[in-house]
Formats: sequence, C-alpha cells, structure tokens
Amino acid sequence: TIGIVGFFYWSHVERLRAGQAHIEELRRVNGQIMDALALAIEARDPHARGHSRRVQAYAEELGHRVQAEATTFAGREVLDAGWLETLSAAALLHDAGKLALPDHLLFKRGPLRDSERDKVRQHAMLGEAMVGRLAFAHPVTGAALIVESPIPEDLAELWAAITGSSR
Repeated sequence: TIGIVGFFYWSHVERLRAGQAHIEELRRVNGQIMDALALAIEARDPHARGHSRRVQAYAEELGHRVQAEATTFAGREVLDAGWLETLSAAALLHDAGKLALPDHLLFKRGPLRDSERDKVRQHAMLGEAMVGRLAFAHPVTGAALIVESPIPEDLAELWAAITGSSR
C-alpha cells in the first residue's frame, strides 16, 4: 500500500508541476502579446516612442510605493503581486485605443471639432475593450475615468504642456 500511496503522491506532484509550467508558459506568451501590442501602439504614433514604457515604469514605481504603504487591511493582503502585474500591463497598453483612431485625428494640428473630440475620447474605451481580452490577475478597467478627463481644444497645446516645448 505504501507503493500505491507513493505513486499517487508522485502523480499528484507531477500534475502540479505540469500545471505550474503551463501557467508560466501562458504568462510568457501573454507578455509577448503585450510587448507586440505596445510596439504596434508606438509604431502608430512615432512621436510617442518610449511613452508607453515610461508610463509603465512610473506606474510600477508608484505601485511599489502604494503596495509598501497599504499591504494589509484587516490582516489580509490587499495589493498582491497580481495587482502590481495588472497595473504594469495596463500602464504599458494604456494607449491601445489609438490603434483605432484615423490618421487625420491622431496627427491633427489645431483645434478639434466636437465630433472629432468625441472620437478621440472613444480611444480609451476601445483600448479597454482590446486590453480586457488579455488574461490578468485583476480586471483591467478604468476607461470611463480617462474619458471624463478634459481634452484640450488643440493637441499641439497639450504636447507643449507635456514636453515644455512649443514644437
């Protein structure tokens, strides 16, 4: 009977190892998909090269700081590693909806008409729909918060405010 118990134990351990290896493979593939999507976003808007990675780095730093301050509540971990992983991925892919914007809107200089502004605002929801199809430890949501943010009449004005240049 010890041999049978040992066999079942060994078999169970092997299934656990195989399951863990499968999870790691899925995580690796998911990371590659996110990297490819981030490259597509940056290829779409050459002026934004490196922007997604910078946003990701800032979000991760803030996430680590928040996590250090708020790790437990009522004895439970509230901001687990999955939360930080999801925050990092969402930051990297925050502009995914720009892939759906037409060139004349994405690269327009000068004021946007109301109808154009409405379309630009939709990029957050489109991006959320795209990114939401990827598997994360926590849901990736929040486009509604971004959409409510005011968008300047003139995108060149926004660029100057962000970069400190008149361009």
